[in-house]
Amino acid sequence: MILRKLIGTLRNERGMFVHETVLSLLTTWSQQGQNPYEQLRRVARDNEMMSPT
Repeated sequence: MILRKLIGTLRNERGMFVHETVLSLLTTWSQQGQNPYEQLRRVARDNEMMSPT
């Protein structure tokens, strides 16, 4: 079920943008020695990088 939802989001431009951005952030945080899971939680909690559209 989750895989189907993920694949469905990749079918539009915004979904693809979000997917690419999250993957880029996870890779960057990992390369910087940061915990990607904790950083992603922080961004979501603080609503950083959220666009109004």
